[in-house]
Amino acid sequence: MIHKIFKQCANKLMHYPKSIIAIVAIITIILGLGLPNIQIKMGNDVFVNPHSTVYKNTEKAQKAFGGDNAYVLFSAKDTDIINHSTFAKIAEVEKSIQSNDHVIRTTSVISLLNQQLKSTGVEKLMGDQQLSTKRQQSLQVDIMANLNTKAKSAIQQATLTSLSDTQKQQIQTYILSILTDQQKLALAKNNATTNLNSILTNDQQDKVNQYTQSILTVSQQRNLAKLMLQNLPSVEKCLQLFFVI
Repeated sequence: MIHKIFKQCANKLMHYPKSIIAIVAIITIILGLGLPNIQIKMGNDVFVNPHSTVYKNTEKAQKAFGGDNAYVLFSAKDTDIINHSTFAKIAEVEKSIQSNDHVIRTTSVISLLNQQLKSTGVEKLMGDQQLSTKRQQSLQVDIMANLNTKAKSAIQQATLTSLSDTQKQQIQTYILSILTDQQKLALAKNNATTNLNSILTNDQQDKVNQYTQSILTVSQQRNLAKLMLQNLPSVEKCLQLFFVI
């Protein structure tokens, strides 16, 4: 079969040599002119319009940082860059992008902060020697500000349950020391020594919470930190932003 095919080709070459040479020459010229114009697209322009803002931003970022990634740039006023609203919008956009089948992985300031938050162990929150006691207490207050009412109540109840009789007496003595004369009078009138918290103002309650945290043992502090981290929402859901420095 193969021998027959080669024999036919040889016969054609012998009978029409000029025509075959001309055809080969024409094909060679066409390929020579067309090959330089052939482009193989394997980058972002396969999925993204090259004229879109996202594509242009990507080109700008690639020139500066390299890589074959797509960049979405957010702009805002200087005073509105780091706040709950901006972070919530970034998280919403990132979630939308992740739903695209062609997107393998996304990275944003939100995802990075959430990863850092998850990697922040109890030791970092409560036992880091680089953080002063005042800074640790301030960090705890910031975290508590981002917890919902149910979580706060559960943490406070768990903390009170873990207190020793001595610690409870210390707290009660401290509460009496910050009461106003009017509050002391109301306390004496109602004989409500077992419900001191009910007559405290919000400012006084914050002071009591800070004092309570200051007299906790290392074990109690670790348990408190663990409860806080378990109930802490993701960064974009935090009402008050905080950073561990």
